[in-house]
Amino acid sequence: MSKEKKILTLLNELNHEEQKNILNQLNQTRLHTKIDNKFDFIKSIFGIVIVFLSGLLPFLDNILNLLFPNINEAIKVVYFADFTTAIWTFCIALTPLLIIFSLFLSVYKLAYIFPTISGLLTAISVIISSMGYYISGNMQFYIFIILTSIAIIILFKKIYNFILIKKLSEELKMKLINLVIKED
Repeated sequence: MSKEKKILTLLNELNHEEQKNILNQLNQTRLHTKIDNKFDFIKSIFGIVIVFLSGLLPFLDNILNLLFPNINEAIKVVYFADFTTAIWTFCIALTPLLIIFSLFLSVYKLAYIFPTISGLLTAISVIISSMGYYISGNMQFYIFIILTSIAIIILFKKIYNFILIKKLSEELKMKLINLVIKED
């Protein structure tokens, strides 16, 4: 016997007043669930933005170089070769902290692909540089943008499927409630 049939059988055994009371409770729960789901959704989106920024931060020096080509001459930083090196060092230190913070925000696991891509590109470029080859920071950034674009497309597809399943689930619940009401 399916769940729906069991629920209908149990509801039919109740008197009319008890049935209405249960249906009212189901609708109230649905309202509270919608409010909770909106908060969780906003929290999750904020977490995804934090995770995305943690993957983008190691490339902030490259972005600054692209936007402001003479930034190293304009801003001098003590103890560092130049300003963009100081920015890169700070961002590399900040990235794990953002990832740890995002763990408390119910982030969809696929979102962690952004810092993973960033870390792998950085590690690969260090290994290749130690072998005598040179990959510029800008080239790393361009590779990051391409791989991140692919990851964003996959992430949006997964989110769309999740929302579609949630919507269909809610429609099924409402059809069940309406079916029970019609049987009265």
